Amino acid sequence: MLLRGRVLVALPLALAVVFSTGRAMMFGTEATGWAPFLGPAYQNWVSLAPYGLLAAGAVALAARGSRGLRIRPWWWLVIPAAALVLTYAPGFRVYGEAWQLARAGTEGVLLMAGLCATVVARSPRWALAAAVYVLPGVASALVNPPSSMQDIGYRLALAGLLAALAATAWRTTATA
Repeated sequence: MLLRGRVLVALPLALAVVFSTGRAMMFGTEATGWAPFLGPAYQNWVSLAPYGLLAAGAVALAARGSRGLRIRPWWWLVIPAAALVLTYAPGFRVYGEAWQLARAGTEGVLLMAGLCATVVARSPRWALAAAVYVLPGVASALVNPPSSMQDIGYRLALAGLLAALAATAWRTTATA
């Protein structure tokens, strides 16, 4: 709904998702069996950060009013649809090495595309979006160190791409 500019419709949905995913932290592990809920029941703040940011953004947009909020085209809905397919389609539940490589490659390509978009648009919003995605995983790796060098390298690569994005965003806004 945020993509279509309907902030007041999106706000209760965003708050419901935050409540749903944070129910284990609020009410204990027995809340993980409650149904029906929107999404998994996370038990740490790192996993909840993206959902909290979504709700905070929806609250801020609702407080500001929907004036000036650009309506995005319908094709943007391909992103959540693809996420649903990759999460619930049969055969995608096995997270083997091929899945990890495809995910890491997709993330790297998207962060590089964000770097290019930052240079072209001269806008820090791509770096902000990348930070919302990358920082919870990096914070999680700092709290619970990864067990393999491959995972450490993966997190360092994402953090390096995020640092490049942030530096590019800072430089393009300073020269604009």
